[in-house]
Amino acid sequence: MAPPRPTPRETGDLTTAGLDLAIRFGPRPASSMSSRHLLDTRVLTVAFPSYLARHGRPATPDDLTRQPCPRR
Repeated sequence: MAPPRPTPRETGDLTTAGLDLAIRFGPRPASSMSSRHLLDTRVLTVAFPSYLARHGRPATPDDLTRQPCPRR
């Protein structure tokens, strides 16, 4: 059985978690971990046409805060 993984919100101690490598997206954490830039990527927000028909199409990123989406 695999050891529990740190959640996306916690950096965690990767060594204690039994991990040798982690791939993260976003800004570099201010910590003792070493890091290397691997790639540049785009973030896409997608929706089914039926969802957009029910809830409307967001026009700006701020509109997403009013959508019934999972929140962290």
